[in-house]
Amino acid sequence: TLSERDVRKIIPPYVNPNAWMMWGPHEPCPAGYACTAMGNESFGAFSCDEMARIARDQFGFGNVLAGTYCPEGVVGVLNCDRGGYCPDSTTRIDCPAGTFCPHKTSEPTF
Repeated sequence: TLSERDVRKIIPPYVNPNAWMMWGPHEPCPAGYACTAMGNESFGAFSCDEMARIARDQFGFGNVLAGTYCPEGVVGVLNCDRGGYCPDSTTRIDCPAGTFCPHKTSEPTF
């Protein structure tokens, strides 16, 4: 498992160092984080909100993670499925009656 000190050495300066946290591969990944491991080796958990900020602000990709979420217990980022919308990195809400929610959407369409 990488130590916090090891990770701090490899995090680029534009990344909020508080966006990363220690995570054990045998623990559920916390809501709002993408966790990475290879076998029994944990590489920690990284904030989904920070990933979105970096893509938007540092690389100019726009909000490429809109319509995705990182629920507790899931290791990676999930696209919001059809029939629901994901307004933030931890929430999936069923599409209200009379609205349309296509795959990977962050708000319902009327």
